[in-house]
Amino acid sequence: MSVLGPIGQLGYAVRDLDAWVDHYLSAGVGPWFIVRDFIPASYEHRGQTVRPRFNFAISWSGNVQIELIQPIDDTPNAQSDYLQTGQEGLQHVCYFPRDYAAAKANLEARGYTQYVQGGNSGFQFNYFERPGPVGETIELGLISDETRLIFEKLIVVCAEWDGSDPYRGAFRDSVRL
Repeated sequence: MSVLGPIGQLGYAVRDLDAWVDHYLSAGVGPWFIVRDFIPASYEHRGQTVRPRFNFAISWSGNVQIELIQPIDDTPNAQSDYLQTGQEGLQHVCYFPRDYAAAKANLEARGYTQYVQGGNSGFQFNYFERPGPVGETIELGLISDETRLIFEKLIVVCAEWDGSDPYRGAFRDSVRL
């Protein structure tokens, strides 16, 4: 297995969160845990401390989290960078490595540079980019044991979803530990 571990998340930069949630619901992916007007506790973009605002939604397909992120202001951020190129859709692949230092060293050895870092209680995110013809963004997510347990429970919720109650609130409020 890779030092990065298995892919844990596919992150999409979107202009219309509700349209993308409905798109995935029509494909049977759900339920969706939706947070509106979210401001990360910390966010650094290309060396500048900023306070971007987002709407986002998460669900799971098997063990892979699907994250839809809609920037809702003009503050610089990774998703706005992507959308400003005229693209919309898959913006990053995220890994939740057990050994962050080794994962970061692996990315840097392959030419990636970190350009975003930030987080909240229980979750830290770090975006790395590699320019060129195979340019891509990889996120390394650092999650607390509590957040990992919440994610594991939500994987089960999504796997057992019967199609009812497709739009739900914040994921931390949706499970009991």
